[in-house]
Amino acid sequence: MKREEKIANDYFISVGFDKIQHEPDGNIPPDFLLNDSIAVEVRRLNQHFRRQKNIIPLEQLEFKLIPRIKNLIKSIEAPEINSSAFLTISFGRPLKVDKKLISDIDIILHDHIQSIKEKREYNIRDNLKIRIWPTKRKLSHIYEIGIQSDHDSGGVIVGEIFQNLNIIIKEKVIKIEPYQKKYNEWWLLLIDHMGFGLDDLDISQLRSLSIETYSFKKVIILPPYNYKKVVIIDKFHNN
Repeated sequence: MKREEKIANDYFISVGFDKIQHEPDGNIPPDFLLNDSIAVEVRRLNQHFRRQKNIIPLEQLEFKLIPRIKNLIKSIEAPEINSSAFLTISFGRPLKVDKKLISDIDIILHDHIQSIKEKREYNIRDNLKIRIWPTKRKLSHIYEIGIQSDHDSGGVIVGEIFQNLNIIIKEKVIKIEPYQKKYNEWWLLLIDHMGFGLDDLDISQLRSLSIETYSFKKVIILPPYNYKKVVIIDKFHNN
């Protein structure tokens, strides 16, 4: 199972489902079948941005950039240096993550070793900035990522969740359409990587908004670490 599916499976167990089948029909929808009757699709609740006519998950850039910087960090050796530094990585779009970009970051990190006890800021591209600041003690590597900041993330959380919820539901409705008639009831469970547990006011505001489709009988928004903050939306408005 993928990480989100493991979280979903644990949640289904916690609420008392007797029979939980993962991928009952193989590598096609649904992701789960509950008690032989409820088909469930699972995915992350994440932010998106629009590039021309395409809607792209916001985290796509992070997944391309941050692991490659982490690999650079692991490769840098300077045993004679007794200090370390944290990196603050600020990025946005458009940003092309290619060999040239990674090479430029590598050069900066190596060159900065001689100034490891100084705070500095490097504008690597229009949409990529790295700030380096010394630590009080030596870490396991010369550098560690302290903060990463996506310029395009954030916003008023209920509004952002609502906007991205509609994007995700439309995507999933298309995905399940060829298989929908096989099961009478479909749910969509979203692992919340945006709100990480909404308060009562946020939940009330979200439930009052108009959801654009009701192909799913329930949409469940589940924080990955706190099942008590689950939001179940089961009343939809057909726009």
